[in-house]
Amino acid sequence: MSFQFVTLEEARKSTDLVLVASAPGVPNPRVEAVKGIFHAKQVPFVAVHTNYDDPEFMEWAGSRGAPVVLHGGRSPIDR
Repeated sequence: MSFQFVTLEEARKSTDLVLVASAPGVPNPRVEAVKGIFHAKQVPFVAVHTNYDDPEFMEWAGSRGAPVVLHGGRSPIDR
């Protein structure tokens, strides 16, 4: 199962799960684990890179860390 990275605007409108991944080029084993679980369980999702410089992004994501998973208007999950 493949996924794509999308913009913040696209992520906010997505009906799939949204995975907030690390910044490009920054390896994160927890993000890779979540991607692997989603792949194994065939869970459709899109991903968006973190953007610490964008206050709107930080308010939406609810966390400075990755991974964070969001779905619809629900609160972010970062545990």
